[in-house]
Amino acid sequence: MSFALENAITGRKPRPGGRRPPYASIIRAVPCVDHLGREFPSRAAMEKAWGLPPNMLTSRLAGGWPLEKALTVPPGASRSSPVTDHLGRVFPSFRELARAWGIHHDTLYGRLRRGYSLRRALTVPVRRRSE
Repeated sequence: MSFALENAITGRKPRPGGRRPPYASIIRAVPCVDHLGREFPSRAAMEKAWGLPPNMLTSRLAGGWPLEKALTVPPGASRSSPVTDHLGRVFPSFRELARAWGIHHDTLYGRLRRGYSLRRALTVPVRRRSE
């Protein structure tokens, strides 16, 4: 049976721009359960209940996040791990470490990529561009 004939029989209207992606209705309609055991009719409903933007849960889970973390970490929250400088001081992120040492984070990253030790990368004076 052709797609147009199937639409005429079922009364469905064709989607603008062509056919629907395969399994689109199945993906949206799958019931979901969060880490607390609460059931939701779809992943979109679970995202809405947890205050996440559309598809954020899907992208977090695809990135390997555990379900509880994917649901409870607010959008835009820092995911970086604490870092320690060569003196033993702990910073919440590499950017904060660089800022504390008066170095732009790109400079610090570049130095480390070039093989500098962390101590050397932080303590070598930054060359200022001449104007």
